[in-house]
Amino acid sequence: MVNKLLIQEGVARVGYIYEPNTRYVEEFQDIQEQAKEKQKNIWSIDGYVTDRGYNVDISEISENSKSATQESEGKIKGNTNSKIYHVPGGKYYDTTMKNVIWFNSIKDAEQAGYRASKE
Repeated sequence: MVNKLLIQEGVARVGYIYEPNTRYVEEFQDIQEQAKEKQKNIWSIDGYVTDRGYNVDISEISENSKSATQESEGKIKGNTNSKIYHVPGGKYYDTTMKNVIWFNSIKDAEQAGYRASKE
């Protein structure tokens, strides 16, 4: 499930739960707790995630946090908005900074539903 992957990678949170769509809520909440504990992506930015969504005014991530994320995760960048992945050396690799999910391989990115950048 894409939503499960997004929560697991810390690029989405559990929210806006309405009956009858509650089948996976407990599973998603457990996965979210694991992402929180590991401080993955959105959970690494203090005050960014709120009960009402995201605090977009908090945009600065410390260089140490950013570097640690890149080193512990893969080198393939996926843009969660466009569902496009970028490889090192690609035209947009260095400029893709927001809404990023990291993959260990191209295969992992494609299995998650991402496609390669055309440039």
